Amino acid sequence: LSPSMIVRYSALRIINKIATIDPLIVESCEPTLKELVINSHRALASLTLSVLLKVCKEKDLLKILEIVLTFFPDVGDEFQTDAIVSVRHIIKRYPKSYLLLLHFLLKCLKIKSTVTVKEELLNSIMAMIAHIPESRNDALLLISGRRLRI
Repeated sequence: LSPSMIVRYSALRIINKIATIDPLIVESCEPTLKELVINSHRALASLTLSVLLKVCKEKDLLKILEIVLTFFPDVGDEFQTDAIVSVRHIIKRYPKSYLLLLHFLLKCLKIKSTVTVKEELLNSIMAMIAHIPESRNDALLLISGRRLRI
């Protein structure tokens, strides 16, 4: 890794921590972050996606989740867990998008991952049911392996 990539990675880790605490502070960086996903080394792009999940607008959710899914199988537990926890926060911010988020979680459950990641996925589904009671039937269908209505 070049020195400039190390600096970018370090800066993104700091931005990611800030976005976890207060996404509004980082929201103004979103256009630059979107550019980084496309033009970056895989490690930088993964970390950038973590930040974008924390600050994204509802209208950008589908696109960001699709990109996350392309990275999900090839990254470690840390990114996978961070992405899932970010989705848990998105559930609270955008409850009307729960079907999209359930569909994303279903796809993640099908990807080979550790027990810890699978537990985080199921915890996110349980959090969704607790926060959005009308999601219960769809979430139960997801867990049982049936198709969701999207």
